Amino acid sequence: MPFYLMLSKLTERGRDRIKHDPDRITQVNLEIEDQGCRVVSQYALLGRYDFATLIEAPDNAHMSRLAVDLGEGARSRRKRFRLNRQNCLSRQ
Repeated sequence: MPFYLMLSKLTERGRDRIKHDPDRITQVNLEIEDQGCRVVSQYALLGRYDFATLIEAPDNAHMSRLAVDLGEGARSRRKRFRLNRQNCLSRQ
């Protein structure tokens, strides 16, 4: 299955929610799994984005639906990137 990198920036409302309910991060990860995807790893960031999440999803359609569903709460803004393995560039 392909991997996707999701960069997330919390809104003020999202920061308040995490501050008062830190378990919300785990809840969101479970929601991701309920949609047939898997959180491979997740990192809190310093700088332009607040979180980097590596997600494994069956295809672009699953990832697109996931992004729309996660965006409905409007507690964060996200960018998604499909990742290709480095060896896909070799001439074997």
